Amino acid sequence: GDNDDDDDDDGDDDDASISGFDVERATEMLHRSGYHEHALKLAKKAGAHEQYVSIQLNREAPDYNNALEYIAGLPPFEGLKFLKRHGRELLNYKPSETAGLLMHLFRKLIGSMKKSKDDRKNKMTQRKMEEHIEELLPLFADHPEELLKFLESLRESDEKTPPAVANPLLELYLGRWEQSSGEAKTWSAKKILDLLEDPECMYDANHALVMTQMAQFRRGQLLLLERLRLTELVLQAHADDGDLAAQIKLCRRAGRGRPDLWSRVLRDAVEASMKDAAAGGAGVDGSDDDDWDDEDERWDDVKQVLDLCEQGDILPPQQVLDILSINPEMPLKVVSPFLERLLTGAQDQIAMDKAEIRELRAVTTQTRGEIENLRTVSKTFQANTCAFDGSPLELPVIHFMCGHSYNLSGLSLPEGEHECLQCSREQRKWTDIYNSQVQAALDHEQFFKELEHAHGSQGFDVIAKYFGQGVVR
Repeated sequence: GDNDDDDDDDGDDDDASISGFDVERATEMLHRSGYHEHALKLAKKAGAHEQYVSIQLNREAPDYNNALEYIAGLPPFEGLKFLKRHGRELLNYKPSETAGLLMHLFRKLIGSMKKSKDDRKNKMTQRKMEEHIEELLPLFADHPEELLKFLESLRESDEKTPPAVANPLLELYLGRWEQSSGEAKTWSAKKILDLLEDPECMYDANHALVMTQMAQFRRGQLLLLERLRLTELVLQAHADDGDLAAQIKLCRRAGRGRPDLWSRVLRDAVEASMKDAAAGGAGVDGSDDDDWDDEDERWDDVKQVLDLCEQGDILPPQQVLDILSINPEMPLKVVSPFLERLLTGAQDQIAMDKAEIRELRAVTTQTRGEIENLRTVSKTFQANTCAFDGSPLELPVIHFMCGHSYNLSGLSLPEGEHECLQCSREQRKWTDIYNSQVQAALDHEQFFKELEHAHGSQGFDVIAKYFGQGVVR
């Protein structure tokens, strides 16, 4: 203690002699002996950061501000290392300042990444940052306000929000939403939806879905279900809410080729009409006159879903009728327009099919006659000129069954080929079609794939198509 003044005069000698002894042991001895300033000076000169911070925090009157100031002057990752070690104590005594220091260090790291053009280095820095964030989060267990400020600062500092920030931030917002009311609850709901709708916010959607369900935050739950393309669950959620309009809207947007969704909506509409009937009653005077308007409105949703199903040819008629029959009070005025259009359409289709059948039979009969003639009747070739160059035919001549004739001298066919030059292109087209059909017969995977993706009566259409092409044998 008597040599304090001398230490200030010969600082250069101290710098030169620091490497000559064990700094850690020396600072510890000075600290134990009460020479705190000497110990701090020695630790600072020697770059013994751990000793310096420990002395400031373990002295009789801990100097938290000085420790925080010292850590702020260190390289960011070095400073974060000390905050992970001493952060809990610093947060207990200097919560705002410690959280502010953390924000400062991470902003420095993010700023350095933005300036750097080394992608590999930036990826390593980003990964290390996320690891540090995950390790620092437990320190905020008793300081939710500081944690919220810290996470929001990280989100605002960078364009993309990593999962290490987004997931706990969402959890904090949901916790506040559950515990608040009035304007505070509205504010929390807005924060949650902003985070969930942010395309640069890389939260874990499945984890977020679990959290919103636990908190019973319906809007967030529906948003996540749609993002995860869990359409059936979205439909179920709307059904649980009794929101038939939302169900219809969802089906119009995502129900193309999904008869199962439309079947569910039609069933819900029919069941809702039964509930409406149970809830209704006679007028005040005991008559039903006051309920005529309600009676008409009662079937509006059923009619709307029926029209949409019919327009898209989504559900088989028999399935529609089975669903409508759930309500024994279903009036004929609701079903009759559907049945009339169904029968009219069926009759038109039958007429078209019959006409097509007649046409195909006529073509088939004609083709069979031609084939029979080729087999049994001699063919007379009457061409006088070569079909290749128009010159007069001179023996030897080649005749093709299609009726074209060629001078052998002017005809050069590749070896093994015996096709009419005029008809070869058309013939090759039909040959390729036949070969592709034969090949398709061996591709069972494609057949079953089409069959699997067919809905309702479309499955029969697929089988009929393959059968007609000669694929199914």
